[in-house]
Amino acid sequence: MSLNCAGVPNDPGVLNDFLNAHGGYYGTGVDWGPATKNAGGEGLKFHAIRSSSADDLAAALCQSKCGVIVGVNVSSKGVPCGLDKNGQQTQCHFVLVTGQQNGRFTIADPAGQSSFLDGPPYNSSFVTRGWVGDPAGEISELDLAVPDAELSITNQSGQQASTAPQTGGAPSAIPQSFAFVDSLADDVNW
Repeated sequence: MSLNCAGVPNDPGVLNDFLNAHGGYYGTGVDWGPATKNAGGEGLKFHAIRSSSADDLAAALCQSKCGVIVGVNVSSKGVPCGLDKNGQQTQCHFVLVTGQQNGRFTIADPAGQSSFLDGPPYNSSFVTRGWVGDPAGEISELDLAVPDAELSITNQSGQQASTAPQTGGAPSAIPQSFAFVDSLADDVNW
């Protein structure tokens, strides 16, 4: 849906087939940067942001022309797909936040379950992933896709970005860096 707005026509089923054939998944997860480049070409970049804050989501909406992708069905550890507080696997699902109406975030939901982020079944439980847009300025990125591994990256200043499977990791101390742990439950209606 975000790619459609950016001028790359598709639907979830077509996008799924394309990413399976050309790369964009790792195991059952989405590799957001490469998925955006593979589907949209060099003219698009995935701008990552990780937050559960409504204020951060509203700010990202102001930057994005095509909405903000968020993970819903968030586990007790803040992961949109992972283990819940009882150790059970939660289903991953992503929606596109398209704007605000009367203080509520409007969404495009490929599964058609809701029109608002605060409505059932999502009830304002989300973690942002990012948005698709023009690659302004610095376009370098490092994308790693590995199953069930803890990753930690340290920059030359000693700042770290890391993620741990099942916990969602700690917030990144490296400016403009984000770590995600994702897995899809349904690769057609993600």
